[in-house]
Amino acid sequence: MKTITARQIKLFLLFSYLIVLAFLAGYDQPLSAAAQKLLQRPTKTVAESTNAYYYLIGLNFPAASEPAADGKAVVAWYNKTVLQDKQFTDFYQYPPDFEKKRSALRVKGSVPRFYEDDKNSGMLEFAASNPQNMKELLRHNELLLSRYQTLLTYRQYHEPLELGIWMPLPGSSASLELHRLYLLSLGQQAHQGNLAAAIKGVQQTMEFWQAMSSADTSLIMKFQAFSALRSILYLAAELASHPDIRPEQRQVLAKVLQFNTGKLHAVGVLQSEAIWAERTMATFRMLAKKSRNPVDWLLLAWLKPNTMMNQLHAQYMHDNQLAKLSAPALVEYMQKHGGIDPIQVRKFDLPFIYSPLGEAQAIKSYALQYTGYARRLHDLEGIRRLALVKLMASKKRVTPTSTPAFLAAAGPKLSNPYTGEHMMWNYQRRTVGFTSPGTDKPVEMRLF
Repeated sequence: MKTITARQIKLFLLFSYLIVLAFLAGYDQPLSAAAQKLLQRPTKTVAESTNAYYYLIGLNFPAASEPAADGKAVVAWYNKTVLQDKQFTDFYQYPPDFEKKRSALRVKGSVPRFYEDDKNSGMLEFAASNPQNMKELLRHNELLLSRYQTLLTYRQYHEPLELGIWMPLPGSSASLELHRLYLLSLGQQAHQGNLAAAIKGVQQTMEFWQAMSSADTSLIMKFQAFSALRSILYLAAELASHPDIRPEQRQVLAKVLQFNTGKLHAVGVLQSEAIWAERTMATFRMLAKKSRNPVDWLLLAWLKPNTMMNQLHAQYMHDNQLAKLSAPALVEYMQKHGGIDPIQVRKFDLPFIYSPLGEAQAIKSYALQYTGYARRLHDLEGIRRLALVKLMASKKRVTPTSTPAFLAAAGPKLSNPYTGEHMMWNYQRRTVGFTSPGTDKPVEMRLF
């Protein structure tokens, strides 16, 4: 009987390992019908003349440019270079001088971040206390403020390009800083006695950012809209308690504050983000195939597009349900599960073995983005209610002493959206607020 040597056993194990490795490298799950449907983004057309996307892309372009026209030129470059000619040269790909152009105009001077803590006063108080600073801020940023006012005339938003890592998105930090400066200019108008103009500006910005937040858009734009709406709510509340406000003006603000945050659903944006992840990895695969680096070729073997999309779809269905939870249901879910965790964070499993890059992308695409979506939406509703509380308190001439009784009688429409209890009152800070689940710091608004 022939003896099997240790060397033969090692060779057998090596060949077996290579066969298994080759099989795993070539294997990919069939794409499920549900995942395939998820990738088919519904066709939507928005007239270029009403689409704020183009203007936002060109918002910070040089002074001699026309933002909407330059934004359209950027989209045209992508359509031809990337989509038609498929001239991928880099993972992040932009038109010539795009990086330089989109940061050519920036807000000059320091715009305080209002309403984030007790260290910063309100906008009206800042405008009253810093007249010279306000004068310089507005003078140095006259062109950008003019562009922002033009932006507010748009009422639709749609990203016309196929989503992917190379798709240009409006710069959130730049536009939000300009947004804060514009609101500050409204605060100055109110301080100078032109309360009607300030209220009209609040009304216009509220309409614009509601339209942006209701659009079928990418997550970054959705969160940008939420942030903008949050600051508008605080300024509206300030104006509602202005000593010179007339009853009809307060009524206008009350109407502004009556929008339905429940309509800011996440279904479209969640699908957009799933497509973004798939298109991004498709770009990666295309560049890897063209690469002369063997390491890139090896990486391709461990990125299985179908497996990744099946995982993305499972995560999409999970997060879609989370995004639809009411505020009390969200609290119950977080208490039951110890927070909001993406289902794709799994233990060592088979897809991880043959599709590690796809697995990592499926986890990353949602784990870092959607865990706070539902809470941000309900926090926005809570702040809207705080603004209404401040408006009603001003109208009824509530005092710090009578505030607890006023809050107790305010009713469910002005209560904490998570618990249904009346808003908290902090006598020392003169603030009303509520606690958001998963955080220790309450969301507050100064009442006096």
